[in-house]
Amino acid sequence: MSCKRIKVRKGVGVYDIVIELGYDIHGKRKRIRRRFCGSMAEAKKEEAQLKQKYYHIGETVNLVNFTFEEYSAFFLEKYCDRYIEKITKKDYIHMLKRINLIIGNKKLKKIDSLILNELYETLKIGVDGKTISNKSVLHYYELINKMFNQAKKWKFVDRNPNIDAERPIVIKKQRNIISFEDLKKLIKCVEKESIKYRTILLLDIVTGLRRGEIAALRWSWIDWDNKTINIKASLKVIDGEVDEERPKTNAAIRQVYISDVIIALLKEYKEWQNNYINTLGEKWCGTDRIFTDKYGKHIYPGTPYRILKKIIKKYELNDMTFHDIRHVYATYLNSRGVDIKSISELLGHSNTNITLDVYTHAYDERKIECANIFENLISESIEDN
Repeated sequence: MSCKRIKVRKGVGVYDIVIELGYDIHGKRKRIRRRFCGSMAEAKKEEAQLKQKYYHIGETVNLVNFTFEEYSAFFLEKYCDRYIEKITKKDYIHMLKRINLIIGNKKLKKIDSLILNELYETLKIGVDGKTISNKSVLHYYELINKMFNQAKKWKFVDRNPNIDAERPIVIKKQRNIISFEDLKKLIKCVEKESIKYRTILLLDIVTGLRRGEIAALRWSWIDWDNKTINIKASLKVIDGEVDEERPKTNAAIRQVYISDVIIALLKEYKEWQNNYINTLGEKWCGTDRIFTDKYGKHIYPGTPYRILKKIIKKYELNDMTFHDIRHVYATYLNSRGVDIKSISELLGHSNTNITLDVYTHAYDERKIECANIFENLISESIEDN
């Protein structure tokens, strides 16, 4: 702390008052500096008042001693604000509140795999007495893993202790796999619907877009000559408000190709929309969205799904979701000989492993085909004898 007179102005002293506040978690010095005009006694009084005001943040926090809770706040600000979607950050905040009730006061460098194993067991039982599933615990495990990997990059810790912790085991449920016949029936029924419903669902079927990506589409993203659509954003609902965000990975910012049939459909829909805008007049809000509400504002990300459900119920089709359509999109392309890397890029995946693990499935016809290959091998071998 210091209170130093730096000059005299018209008989009044000018004092430079500095209040030292220790160090932040980067090891950088923290201080409050105030310029004060008056007598020495008045300057000392001002200094004392500033000390009293800021004493509660004057504790030194450094890279050696900060706690997991302090690191949590740093991680949310320095990492999540820059690289994580808002809706994902909101989930992280919720999870970190529960985590910090258990290990928040522990020094970051002192946390080991044993402490983390106990954390996961406690979370499973439930901080509030309510048990949670292994799948939910796995989300906590993945967050902790991300945090310690980042802490290692920032040189806050020497290694990630979560590597040696027990990873929660999750038994995958059998996915609802829709068949090509289910897809054909859907297409046939969609052809009977309004131009808006047809465009939303047929565009999704031939591109495998996520429903948030469908809702975010803009007319300016279509290249009519090259028959492509640029996928640049996705709509998400955060705290009841719709927010446009960049896709969750760089790979999700992509270009998809569309056929002449879809180009013609989009032009037909655009003509219908223009006529509707003229009819509505001044009530139209004038956005560039391809799919809008009745006044031209964005649709909610859940709207395409509600349209799909409405058609399924109307025509008594087998149940399916937008994600199911993504699955069959990938599987159909794969069955027609399209390589996994191309499919992965079209879906906006960051690597081909996601595509292989989640989205491609061997249908019964392909499995039977595999069996017949070996039947032919055996038959040919017997005939040779």
